[in-house]
Amino acid sequence: MKTYGGIIRVKDKDTEYKYAMVQGRQTWKWSFPKGHKNEGERPIDCTLREVAEETGIDELPEPTDYVQVGYGKYFIFYLD
Repeated sequence: MKTYGGIIRVKDKDTEYKYAMVQGRQTWKWSFPKGHKNEGERPIDCTLREVAEETGIDELPEPTDYVQVGYGKYFIFYLD
């Protein structure tokens, strides 16, 4: 099963960058929002669904890049 997620980078008023992270319910480890792709689902649609489910962020700009981190593949989004 393939895992896809989003790395969401937010620039604050002091020009510092912050990242949206979620904490696992069982492991308590922090990670980028991610999840498993449903059959027939495109990777970007999986990412948008998982980000919305886990963070409540349901509107994102077009991703700027796509990287592999561990076993997951992540789209990168930059927000102001």
